[in-house]
Amino acid sequence: MGEREGADAPPRHSAIDDIFGLATGVILVTLGVHILADVGLITGQTAGLALVISYGTGLEFGPVFFVVNVPFYFLAAARMGWNFT
Repeated sequence: MGEREGADAPPRHSAIDDIFGLATGVILVTLGVHILADVGLITGQTAGLALVISYGTGLEFGPVFFVVNVPFYFLAAARMGWNFT
């Protein structure tokens, strides 16, 4: 048994579970942003800022969204560590 296995330990996920969960999340977020962009609506926070910048500059949404989020990657790494980030 592992060090945290027992009645109160959370269930362990396999690598396939993790990949499936991440892929599902990415697909759903991508679909949501795509729908918002197609109908001309703007979401809030960093996705909304990236949409405004991409509308104003004509740049692709994906690279703009990545650049807008770069400071938050460093904040997450400083606060939670690179494994979390």
